[in-house]
Parts: sequence; C-alpha cells; structure tokens
Amino acid sequence: MTNQVAGLSNIQFAGYNNPQLVSYGIAGKPSISLANSPLVTGPTTAFPAINNVFDGGATVFIAFRPNGGTGAQRLLDTTQQGGNGWEIYYSPDSGKISFSQRFSGGSATWETPASAPFTVGSNYVLALTYNADSAANVPSIWRSDFYNNGQALTLTQSGSNSGTRNAESGNFWIGSRNYNDSGEAFNGLFSEILIYNNVLSSANRQAVNDYLYYTYLVPEPSTLFLFFSGGFVAWFAWRRRRS
Repeated sequence: MTNQVAGLSNIQFAGYNNPQLVSYGIAGKPSISLANSPLVTGPTTAFPAINNVFDGGATVFIAFRPNGGTGAQRLLDTTQQGGNGWEIYYSPDSGKISFSQRFSGGSATWETPASAPFTVGSNYVLALTYNADSAANVPSIWRSDFYNNGQALTLTQSGSNSGTRNAESGNFWIGSRNYNDSGEAFNGLFSEILIYNNVLSSANRQAVNDYLYYTYLVPEPSTLFLFFSGGFVAWFAWRRRRS
C-alpha cells in the first residue's frame, strides 16, 4: 500500500485497531477502511500546505463510502475534539454532511439537505469550497453519486460565525478527531482525498469532479489532468504497489 501525498509527510495511523486495505473497495478499486484507526499528520502548524487552508479559500474533494453506525462521524478534522480549526463530518442516521469553521466570536455549522442524502452503503464524491477570510462567507457543497455528477446542494445553517477565524493548533485527522474517539470515528471506506488551497473555478472543479466520478462512481477510462497551475496541496490515494 502506498500513500501518495503532495505537501504532507509523517502520516501515521493512530488508534487501537489496524486499518485495512480493501482490495475490492469503491468501484472495485483499492480503498482504505480505517476501522477506528484514523490517519493523523501531527500538528497542522508543522504542515504549512494545509495549516489554516481555508484562508483565502480552499477546495476539498473526498471519494468515500459510508458503511453505517451512529453519531457524528468525522471525515476530515483539525479541531482536535473541540479546539480551533474546521471539521467535515457525516451523520449516518440522517445521511447529512456537516461543515464548520471555528471563529473567535461564535461558529456556524452548515449541513446538507435530507432530500439529497449520503446513504449508507453507496459510493459518493463530496466537493466543498469555503473561504474563511470573512465571517459572512458560506461554504458550497456538491454531491456526486451514480446518477448525479456534481449536484449542487442547498445548505441549512445553524448558528453564525462572528469575529475572526481561530488559528489552528491541533492535528490534521482523517476519519476521526483524536486517538481513541471511537464514538466519532468514520465507519466506511476512503479511496481518494484532494485538497487545493484556492477556490477552484467552476470549470476546474468540474474537471476534478469528473475524474473522481468516472473513477469511482461510473468507472471508465479518464485522462484528466488534475494538477492545475498552483493551488494543489494534498492528495491522499490508496493503491497497491506494483511488483
């Protein structure tokens, strides 16, 4: 198994259980099941490529499959269980995705609608853009499944951001938000995560979405080139190493 990462290093597994490489995972391709053993990079301050990545705007893509469970399951998280940072989490009970960025005077949470659920046992691509420069800014989220390639979702907001974006100080987590928080560990598969440190244009965002859509949702040959001029900071992909 190899981790292909741009802009990050020192990635390790954390937790009590061993992660599993699933050879026939999402769309029959290798995927990783963290099994309550999330990936952690160490403090985001040690990784300038993703530290406070939403400053000036960023775009995140996740190819994943939820497998069940209850509660708020963390997909990506820099809050270290209640600290500063941002979080993307999944609720299998409702099928909703939520996003929050911590601000000094109060923080909002946005969630996807019940009318477009991320259903347990199905494969999805999530795309999210956000700019933390102003408390007035709101995220945008797109959902892709077998039938939809880049469906824009109407988000519901609870609470409100005020003040300035809190500086991150915790770890960057994939699949949880601390070493042993089994109650919020993601129960499912990841195949690919991409992070850009800018808000991609509509055309470039759709190009990345097309690559992920045809790779993991409606597989067919694709020759799309993802590394646009500037902005690409992190790529997590799980593959078997060729002998």
